[in-house]
Amino acid sequence: VIEDYVIVSNAEKVTSMKTNATTNTNNGQTAIISVEGNPTANFDIFIKQGAAAVQTCTTTGITSSSTFVQIASAIKTAIEANASLTNLTITTDDNIVKITHDTDILTQDIYVRKDIELEINVINQNVSSAAALPKLGGYDGYVLNVVGVDEQNTLANYYVSWNASKQIWEEALEPGLDFEIDPDTMPHFLIRTGAPNSDGVAEFSFVVSGDTGLSNQRSAQSYANRLVGDDDSNPIPSFIGKSIIDVQFFRNRLVYLGQDSVVMSKSNDYFNLFASSAIINNSDNPIDIFLGSNFSVRPKYMEVYGNGLIVFTENQQFLVNSSAEALSPSTVRTELITKYVVKDDNLVKDAIEITAHVDTYIPKDIKYMTSISNKNMIFLGTVSEPKNIYVYSYYESNKKQLQSAWSKFNFNADI
Repeated sequence: VIEDYVIVSNAEKVTSMKTNATTNTNNGQTAIISVEGNPTANFDIFIKQGAAAVQTCTTTGITSSSTFVQIASAIKTAIEANASLTNLTITTDDNIVKITHDTDILTQDIYVRKDIELEINVINQNVSSAAALPKLGGYDGYVLNVVGVDEQNTLANYYVSWNASKQIWEEALEPGLDFEIDPDTMPHFLIRTGAPNSDGVAEFSFVVSGDTGLSNQRSAQSYANRLVGDDDSNPIPSFIGKSIIDVQFFRNRLVYLGQDSVVMSKSNDYFNLFASSAIINNSDNPIDIFLGSNFSVRPKYMEVYGNGLIVFTENQQFLVNSSAEALSPSTVRTELITKYVVKDDNLVKDAIEITAHVDTYIPKDIKYMTSISNKNMIFLGTVSEPKNIYVYSYYESNKKQLQSAWSKFNFNADI
């Protein structure tokens, strides 16, 4: 239960992503030339298409007083004037020259002299660092891959897109990747949609995430989309393509138990399973951990116990907790705490009947049973004797059972 949502999972439903991959307005076919300064004189643009010879396009009319818009227009005119360059569509947008190839811009190499690279910035699909991004932007939606070494001297690989309305480069998702979880395959919600009547009975609706048609005008929470990164820096949850066995709330995160993993939402953002940045490793990022073991892992359910989360599987139990006070992707850890192993060379096919000497002492209608393993005790409750508890205890010494006894405790009230 989250707030007044009851979350219901279906262990037989296979989860999936929607097949609505991101598109890229440059679509792998567009390069840009960003005018960021004035070379003060005419200059050459060199374009090599495939195995063909390098073509030189020379601007005209460039002076020290030319504006960025005039320089961009001169570049466009120079490229269009070269009849040897084919399959190109060239447009301008303020200081940006947009060069689109009918099939693939990556078969081309566009460049200018090094002494004017600070003024005339040529970009295909990649830049070596954030500092190499066009300083005055691109055109709206233009996506670039930043590949190189960042300010911390570590390898960077992320995507940015130009937001024309904000006039900034923003982190983006790699074009062509699926970004939306299919809500029909995820846990559904049981939501109260009406106030209780005089008898205390309220109306509930069973809905899919994102449902906006509820009777009290409420809307069900939607699962957040993947907005940045790629399959390495911001992968889809590991339970996608498999079923979700159980859902639990733990340390301000919504936890999804997959068939071989535990996936936790962003902290305090229960329906967001994606990172908000591919550059910064935030402590509130989602957590996705594999339940590793030498044996087959078949998860059944989860329970919160103290500061940890215990995952119960068919023959093992795992403890999920944190090595620090805060639970984050860098501090989470899993520990195998119990397991049940049967060795073929030591297989016991017999069981001792512990009621053989008191075969009529225990009623047949057992309601519950529990044990205290370190005390060698078992407790039974029955339907017919609700005020009684039957207790079995035994004593061992040197791996031999010396005593086996049953007793009964009677209470004044039903247990």
